[in-house]
Amino acid sequence: MAASQYSIFTSSDVSGPGKIAGTNGDLIRVLTACLVTGYSGVTAVSWTNPIATASNIASYRPPSGSRLILVVGDDGTAAIGLGAKAAYFAGWETLAGIATPVGSGGGQFPTTAQFATVGAVVAVKSTTSDATLRSWILFADAYGFQFFVDSDSSGTAWMGCGFGDIFSAKLTTDTYRCMVNGNSFTAVDAANSMSDKIGIPYNAGSTNAYNSAGVTAHYVARTMGGGGGSVQVTPVGDASVVAATATNVSNRAGVIPFNPNTPQFIFPIRVFEFNGTYRGRMRGVYHTAHPTNNYTNGTTFSGSGDYAGKTFQVVGTAVNGGLWIMETSNTLDNN
Repeated sequence: MAASQYSIFTSSDVSGPGKIAGTNGDLIRVLTACLVTGYSGVTAVSWTNPIATASNIASYRPPSGSRLILVVGDDGTAAIGLGAKAAYFAGWETLAGIATPVGSGGGQFPTTAQFATVGAVVAVKSTTSDATLRSWILFADAYGFQFFVDSDSSGTAWMGCGFGDIFSAKLTTDTYRCMVNGNSFTAVDAANSMSDKIGIPYNAGSTNAYNSAGVTAHYVARTMGGGGGSVQVTPVGDASVVAATATNVSNRAGVIPFNPNTPQFIFPIRVFEFNGTYRGRMRGVYHTAHPTNNYTNGTTFSGSGDYAGKTFQVVGTAVNGGLWIMETSNTLDNN
């Protein structure tokens, strides 16, 4: 199978776009610099704007994979009451126009019926709608990206959102394998987002791992069979190595003792449709079976065993104690 590597962009990059604020258009400014134009000494990942950005509404298309389109509505109308501290992410199969809040076209995911009459998930920039600057990190390649922001500058409220292909169990014949992921309509409480539970599986304490009602902000363009339209999905971890509930916020429920001198137990984030169909896994995103208070944001480590030859970087913690582990080597699986 083909492999790629994430380019890593940060708010501390020299000559980069700098930190992000809770002001209109600021997420578009950062994404465009990293995905499309690049900046001094840093090459963009060759995404394009299918339609020119206007009035703080932007569109982005990756150069490889399913090549579906992301529209970012960053004009302050986002998330009903959140204003400029958040933006909208909406996926489209085809894009006809740019208009508030998320454009127009065909094959929208999520649909307006699925997500609060808007048809988009929330991409948090800040906990405040003002010019307060926040740190961020972006992992991006020709197939997709994941963006994380330290939303209140505490180091314990990192929020995540992303767009692009998953690694589909159906491989290249799954032409609608593109996923948009973000948050619900609450800027600080990430209970409906990966930033809440990435350090544990979504099915902790549940008998229905694949249709967790609490996870509402993750959608794929169509079913694995290619029919219908937008499908709600659930990212799922491994319940066998975590506590039975998600209430242990301080260490995020991992039960395998942590030893930095021995191999770490990490697991890919699998993606299930709500009907139980196993769709695939997120590209380069992992959770840990260890208590997450053993990790520090920015820490890097090497894999072993099944993950020999891979390297990883920790992002977070998030508002409820979870964190992300991102694959940083040139070993990302692609369909």
